[in-house]
Amino acid sequence: MKTLRLLILLMVVTTYSFGQKIYFGGGLAPSTTWLLNKQVSDDGDEQDYAISGSLRYGLMAGVKLTDAIGVELGLYMGSHNQKYEGTYNLLNLSYTSKTTLKTIDIPLMLKFGEKVYFELGPVFTMINSATFESEVNGGNTNSTSVSGDFKKSSIGAAIGVGGDIEITKSLFINLGFRGSYGLGDIEGVNALGATKDEVAPDEKSNFKTNTIIGTFLLGVKYQIGR
Repeated sequence: MKTLRLLILLMVVTTYSFGQKIYFGGGLAPSTTWLLNKQVSDDGDEQDYAISGSLRYGLMAGVKLTDAIGVELGLYMGSHNQKYEGTYNLLNLSYTSKTTLKTIDIPLMLKFGEKVYFELGPVFTMINSATFESEVNGGNTNSTSVSGDFKKSSIGAAIGVGGDIEITKSLFINLGFRGSYGLGDIEGVNALGATKDEVAPDEKSNFKTNTIIGTFLLGVKYQIGR
């Protein structure tokens, strides 16, 4: 996180140097969330992904270096969920399961445009906890902590588009879409709750977990120094 602190410091210095236009705000971030693992993808009917999502919320602050170029730092809290469904081949029993990661995402976005913009940049993620739930043939739900099986942090790359709707000279509604991909393996568990050490030897090399998030942004921004 030393790199993140340096980036925040750089943003503060830049704000004071060029900061004739700074803004801050907050909003909601309904998201579709995925944990992609090739060992799961290759396992046929025994492990299948199901559509997953979450509702996150957060804050943002930014500085406009020029009318068309800016830098924005965000802080979004919530969960990263992945649902599964499948059939135990040997027992012919159906099941559903879900992995829930409690996360804090910190995107640092370079933005191009004025009322309509394009953005890109890194996303730093902290994983505070992880839970795995499973249910067989509609029976009782079993839940267990798998926090120790996931890495505690990761970094991803994000791109997005959006726009600001002017309400007053200083107040704006922000609408956008942002997609991000986790660049590193966060390990964890598969749809059956198994770790890399618990799968068959010939499947271990495929056991790598990457995050994908597609987020709709709905927020309010207040600008100073128009």
